[in-house]
Amino acid sequence: MRVVTTSQDGFRLSHSQTAAYYKQETIRQEILSNELDSATESIEGPSAAAQPSELPRSKVRLSRQTFATIFSLTEKQPWLKEKQLPLSELIDECTQHEQQLLICELLQRFTFLDAPGFQSAVQRIADYIQNDLGLCAADCSIAASENGRYADSSQLVVYMLKTANWKSHDWNTTSFVSSLSGLVGSDIKKNLFIVDEFIGTGETAEKKVNWIKDRLKSTGANPRIYLAVVAGMQGGINRVSATVDGIFAAHKLQRGISDAYPNAEVQPNIDAMKALETALGAEGRRGKLGKHSLGYKGSESLYSRANGNTPNNVFPIFWWEIRKDGSPRTTVLSCI
Repeated sequence: MRVVTTSQDGFRLSHSQTAAYYKQETIRQEILSNELDSATESIEGPSAAAQPSELPRSKVRLSRQTFATIFSLTEKQPWLKEKQLPLSELIDECTQHEQQLLICELLQRFTFLDAPGFQSAVQRIADYIQNDLGLCAADCSIAASENGRYADSSQLVVYMLKTANWKSHDWNTTSFVSSLSGLVGSDIKKNLFIVDEFIGTGETAEKKVNWIKDRLKSTGANPRIYLAVVAGMQGGINRVSATVDGIFAAHKLQRGISDAYPNAEVQPNIDAMKALETALGAEGRRGKLGKHSLGYKGSESLYSRANGNTPNNVFPIFWWEIRKDGSPRTTVLSCI
């Protein structure tokens, strides 16, 4: 585990860091108060039954290293400034200093896109199409990867591509298709671009590419098929690349633990995360926790965006909405 060093004579804090310090100090005092109440109960007896929805407070005081890491978080991840309560509760759920530091280090490495960042990533997809591949509207259709009945962020991506900075005025509303099924039976062009927000394991993307290929066979068409996403896990990108003529991700992501720490530190950090997951409910609105341990099928993803639905490939400790005792959690992120 990487250790954040601090000066021995105390913290040298900015105004914003000072405010954060007092917030964290308040939490620490509350923890101490809870410990004192527990000690009193052991002498005088319990005064009331514990409520199951009450947040279980950590008995571990925040170390100087953890304080320093938390202070640096909001500088690198400004979106956390609006998440002080869920972040504090998440830190409280940690029972060891190593868990606290792991959570902070993962948050530091998060790829979190605000609205301009998301727009910039969409523009990079447009630039890949028109600059890197040299394609034009006459020979290219761009379609959302969704082909089911429910709303999907791929439709947002294709919609935003309509207003991207295109060099040619030939791009018009007919160039952008709202679903894969909209490509079948239409005037099929030489190049088909499937777009989405995120690739995790690559399993879903691979299925969708194979679906459109199967539908196109009956038409006799044989277009080149490309895939482009705002962000994608490198493992998922590698998996899908064999099924398409080209693939692009504005943000290529590595696994949050397995690809980020020296070999000797990987398993201890995996164990620390799994220990944290034992406090989560066995089943939530996305299904069973076992399937989502470390993120869906062990993805270890660190990605989300402002006003977006977090992929279930992200570590569930950041978005799982229920505790082991059935009480709700206040989460840093949301995944529906």
